[in-house]
Amino acid sequence: MTMKAIAVLANVATVAVAIWGTLLFMDRVGPDVSAAPGGGSSTGSRPPDQVDGPPMTEPAQVRAVLAQLGPKLRGGRIDSFRLAPERIDVIVRRAGQQTVVQFNRARQVSFEAQADSAGFTPKGVLPARIDPRAPSRILAAIARRRPGTSAAQLDYMVLIAASELPEWIVFLRGRPPLQWRSPLSGEGNVRVLGT
Repeated sequence: MTMKAIAVLANVATVAVAIWGTLLFMDRVGPDVSAAPGGGSSTGSRPPDQVDGPPMTEPAQVRAVLAQLGPKLRGGRIDSFRLAPERIDVIVRRAGQQTVVQFNRARQVSFEAQADSAGFTPKGVLPARIDPRAPSRILAAIARRRPGTSAAQLDYMVLIAASELPEWIVFLRGRPPLQWRSPLSGEGNVRVLGT
């Protein structure tokens, strides 16, 4: 097996383990955390898909969410930062606890829940390392690589903080390829997942 093949397999395994850890926690609070029964406290805001406002991939939306996360971190780190057009879900790990916080388009916390940390412990990132412009940069880069692709095709994108090199994984609807990966900054090489 060549070194390139080994490197590709290692990257795929890292992403798979990170996504598994995120899904394991999301499974405990529900696939759509705004509707999760128990396991946390809801602020009582309307579900994210019923709130008007700009898409959550807009830099101003990401910037506002990151600013609100500061007090919630209290020395913790972000394990996962998931953006869909209608909401942002963030998983924060601090002192053996994971907290999932959901923000709607009005930049309100629409759900918050806590659970014990899963066995898998990613490195995590601090909010200061997340560039609010990265999601829109990534979508623009994908559109350049695949003409005819637009931000309207975004299902969701998630920042995986499982290694020394956190990266964004993007899932689109429509014509293939539907899964992409990008560096944390959203700059540089945006490529099809698995390549």
